[in-house]
Amino acid sequence: MKIPTTLMINREDWDVVSEPTDSRWGRASYDGHEIGINSELSPRQKFTTLCHELMHLFLFEAGAEIDEKLVNTNVEGLCNAIGNQLASFLEDNCEWQEEIDTTMREYLKEKK
Repeated sequence: MKIPTTLMINREDWDVVSEPTDSRWGRASYDGHEIGINSELSPRQKFTTLCHELMHLFLFEAGAEIDEKLVNTNVEGLCNAIGNQLASFLEDNCEWQEEIDTTMREYLKEKK
């Protein structure tokens, strides 16, 4: 699965970069609007990592990820669990992509 180079999250552009990192699989820079994915991972690991980092961003945008101590404990486990489930769901249902694209285009036309 190809990893996108940009994403729109809460109406803001975020860059997704492939990079050699330390022992981490990925990172999210909230101030820099950037998601970094370890370039040495397999394609499946990159996709799962992207989903994991998206969970961090969703929690951050919702105001739920404030305490750095929680990032390394409860929040990290939550992002792993939900991110892995999201990755599996999207992979198992990728044939929906065309239908979802069509539905979203129609929705966006109606919003204008």
